[in-house]
Amino acid sequence: MKKKRRPVKDNESLVISFDIMESVDPKDDYTARIIGFCVAYNDLIHVHKEMLVRSSNKYRSYRRYLLKIAIAQLREAYWMLHKCFEDEATGKRLLAISEIDDKWQNIVSLVDGNDTKSFAKVVLSESRNLISHYGFREKRDREMLSKIAQEMSDGLHQGKIRIGERQGATYFEFADDLLLSAILTLGEEYGLSEKEFFLKISSLVGEIIDLLYIVIMDFLTSISEIRKQFT
Repeated sequence: MKKKRRPVKDNESLVISFDIMESVDPKDDYTARIIGFCVAYNDLIHVHKEMLVRSSNKYRSYRRYLLKIAIAQLREAYWMLHKCFEDEATGKRLLAISEIDDKWQNIVSLVDGNDTKSFAKVVLSESRNLISHYGFREKRDREMLSKIAQEMSDGLHQGKIRIGERQGATYFEFADDLLLSAILTLGEEYGLSEKEFFLKISSLVGEIIDLLYIVIMDFLTSISEIRKQFT
């Protein structure tokens, strides 16, 4: 007689164990891409859960850090998907999965393609560069930074440094003010208000998480050792 699985309680996870090497082949191109999908899914879910938990002003500096991470991860997750759909074999396999074509078209619509005037380029890629490269090395970036600093000064916005009792508790708030203002400026250049900017980011995150989950579960439930644990 087949042993019945104990029901999963609220706020409890069902843990499924399997032999990785016997179930999947990391050398297979599609399998390797799925592992990348899983990592991207984990990152996007984790950082946005943290942002919801740390929603109060008590965590202002941490929320800013999470926002920077979220935008950079979003760009990389989108670009990974773009390259997958661009690959003939992988794209064909992905589009054969139910709902994926519609999900991908929703994402493409949100980023407005990949040309030099698209949201993907004007906002996501440029924001990722500012966040990940810690740089305002390009002349255009320095000019934008100078303009933002001037606008802040005109608006009587004071730069702040929070000095803690120990080195790890010190926070250079003015630098994050400038960086996040620069990212919002990129959104304005694209034609978005601050509210519209965050709405587009939120919508894009939701669509990408949904697509990743569908693809991942389609792959995992095709493996007999995993599939039998769902039933």
